Order: sequence, then C-alpha cells, then structure tokens
Amino acid sequence: MLQFNDAIEAFKKSVKTRDNEKQFFIAYKDIGDIYYYDLKNPEKAKDFYKKYMKFGGKDETVVSFVNAPRK
Repeated sequence: MLQFNDAIEAFKKSVKTRDNEKQFFIAYKDIGDIYYYDLKNPEKAKDFYKKYMKFGGKDETVVSFVNAPRK
C-alpha cells in the first residue's frame, strides 16, 4: 500500500511543479487508476478522473465511469 501512496504523491508533485497543469493532465488519470484499480477507492478515483477530463482527457472508459449514474 505504501508504494501506491508514494506513486500518488509523486504524480501530484509532478503536476504541481509544472507551470502549465494542462500539459500534465495525464498524471490525473494515472492517480485515478491507482485509486480505482489498486486501492479499490472508486470515489477518490472519480475525483482525479474529473480533473483529467477537465483538462481534455478523453479516455472512453474514464468518461463512461465518471458519467455513469450512481447506484
């Protein structure tokens, strides 16, 4: 679990240290993937997938997940 947290922090840092967050939006998808697939936290994943989409991310699986009606 620690390795996933380390990866998440590294991705967050890479986005925050850049001048243009738009250029590094793919890191938000990567963070979302870690939360969804590895940490089994779909709500937290959705938060990062929304950021990914906000900056132009168009992965169909992500878009479908974010736009799916809540159960």
